[in-house]
Amino acid sequence: MAKWLRQRFATRHSAGRIQVVSQVIMKKHYIYILESLKDKKNYTGYTSNLERRLSEHTQGMVKSTRNRRPLKLIHKEEFSTKQDAIKREKFLKSRTGRREVKEIKAPWPSG
Repeated sequence: MAKWLRQRFATRHSAGRIQVVSQVIMKKHYIYILESLKDKKNYTGYTSNLERRLSEHTQGMVKSTRNRRPLKLIHKEEFSTKQDAIKREKFLKSRTGRREVKEIKAPWPSG
């Protein structure tokens, strides 16, 4: 089941009354693939805040990629549930999934 965040904010009507409106925002989850420009190896990960996580990687705050910088984001996918994102991440780390990552990295044939 998706995690929902509720935001509340007030709007003022012309009569001076305040009405509280509730807005539902769905939290997004991501899987991403980074390529090390140093050794050409990949890193596949999951996060709910892609911008923050990429920043952590580029600043050397992630142990597994610290010595493999610079890194390049080569692929990302968005999911509405954490379970779906983690399932996809696990697949991409499997033998069959690694083949798919190679296809993602391969340049399009020209012709």
